[in-house]
Amino acid sequence: MYDYVRMRLGTKKILLLAMLFGALGSCAELVANPTYQKKCAGCHGPNAEGKAVLMIKTTPLNQAAAKSDAELTYIIGNGIPKTKMKGFGGKLSAEQIPNLVSEIKVLK
Repeated sequence: MYDYVRMRLGTKKILLLAMLFGALGSCAELVANPTYQKKCAGCHGPNAEGKAVLMIKTTPLNQAAAKSDAELTYIIGNGIPKTKMKGFGGKLSAEQIPNLVSEIKVLK
């Protein structure tokens, strides 16, 4: 069956479809997280795709997923100076930040 599908679609299209469905599936857990919806989706988009509004462009979180756990934890907690990314250290619990970090890392 696989050979028939590969012959009809081509290897590149199969890989593209696999990547697309894999990305959508791994994103589901993050975007279903109420903390993400309440604190992150306004800037990073409802599906973690990033947003560009006026002069502000936010990073798609699949790109941020390449950062280390420590970097993401620091950024979420403290923000990024001279950007619109504010810190949430005082607004999120000790469990919420690591949960967001682990869900972002799955997007890599």
